[in-house]
Amino acid sequence: MRGSVSHYRRCLTFASSSAEPVLTAIEFFRCAVFSMTVLSLSRSTTTGRIEIASLAVWIAGAALIAVAVVRYFDEPSFWLDEAFVALSLRDPSPATIFAQLQFGQFFPRIYLGAIALVREAFGYRIWSLRLLPAVSFVVATLFWVRLLVLKSRTSLAAALLAGALILGSSFWLDQAIQLKQYSFDVLLALVPFLIDDAFFKDALSDGKRKLRLAVIALPCLLSYTYPLALGARVLGWYLQEARRSGFRVRSSAVSVLAGSMMLALIGVWMTDHRFNLLDGPAYLAYWGDCILRSCLQHNAGSALRLLAKFLWGWHGRQPLVTAGVVPLQILGVYSVIRRMK
Repeated sequence: MRGSVSHYRRCLTFASSSAEPVLTAIEFFRCAVFSMTVLSLSRSTTTGRIEIASLAVWIAGAALIAVAVVRYFDEPSFWLDEAFVALSLRDPSPATIFAQLQFGQFFPRIYLGAIALVREAFGYRIWSLRLLPAVSFVVATLFWVRLLVLKSRTSLAAALLAGALILGSSFWLDQAIQLKQYSFDVLLALVPFLIDDAFFKDALSDGKRKLRLAVIALPCLLSYTYPLALGARVLGWYLQEARRSGFRVRSSAVSVLAGSMMLALIGVWMTDHRFNLLDGPAYLAYWGDCILRSCLQHNAGSALRLLAKFLWGWHGRQPLVTAGVVPLQILGVYSVIRRMK
């Protein structure tokens, strides 16, 4: 921005209404005028950068989906856990779905029932058993891209980094066509983070349309991880808004949300967990080295190694991705702490 005191002259020119055009100029002379010039990027430049940033992320997501589609039509054979789930779908019925699954498999029963319906419609084939997990992967990837676009739309560098991380997400691509619940879990877990803050303000703070809170609690019936995602989203919104003066939440709205989640969790207990816990001792023995309590009983070093694997071990086969993720995690923690001050 530049300011100056100067003299300037403005001319207004009028056309005469006579037959011969005569131009009449009227001059206005003003003194000691403070003029300001604001230097900024044009709207077209800013819009162009936003479009390029968004396009980069969408292209990366489309490439990932394309690879998944190719793998789906190649129909690779089942790996061990998939084969165990497939055995439960050989002759599916409500009595076999809503019961203890073969080989100690944990699988959301309502989602497994949906896969069983597809199997009944199209036959006991690899492509039909993997159809819903593959569709879930595509939708979840689109949700991921949408979320990343919303978060990086003002920064081309952030968008390019987001696109690179999508292209490097080999572990996510591994789940693209697997006969497991993981792609569906991710799809549902992303939903709360795509909901705008205004939704929670209207429902929880203003008490408007509280029935929508019951609707977003329903997926707790379908996924073991969705309650964690929804709880994290609501808690994050609350911690952000609670710093504002006059902020409050309505107890009736909180009761609707908590009650709906509780009913859904009771439902998933009846359909799933009461059968899953029958295999609990075997699971605890098998996954003992992945349980923090067991590692602490062994020694502190084992516990630290487990925490390191939890934070960074997912990209163990991609050291460059890990090298990029660690600084982002540090910046994220720093940003949260700075906002809380």
